[in-house]
Amino acid sequence: MAADTRTLVYYGPDREKHLPTLDQYDIVITTYNVVAFEWKEYNRFNREVKSHRLLSFTWHRIVLDEGMSLPKDFSLCFIVGQV
Repeated sequence: MAADTRTLVYYGPDREKHLPTLDQYDIVITTYNVVAFEWKEYNRFNREVKSHRLLSFTWHRIVLDEGMSLPKDFSLCFIVGQV
């Protein structure tokens, strides 16, 4: 990774404070549970993407690296991992 690569861990109760500058990071690291929570909110509020955190951005690439924790049934985490 280059020395000037900007990374952010988007996790925890204070994660929303990073939203105004989220697009300034090269790499954003989070968990399936955070994405699943935000996906659930997105669906609950009639899919208005503009107001939903991670879903309000266009991502160049997404790497999912928690495959060992994905269940084989249709839980919310499994569905989010398929999107």
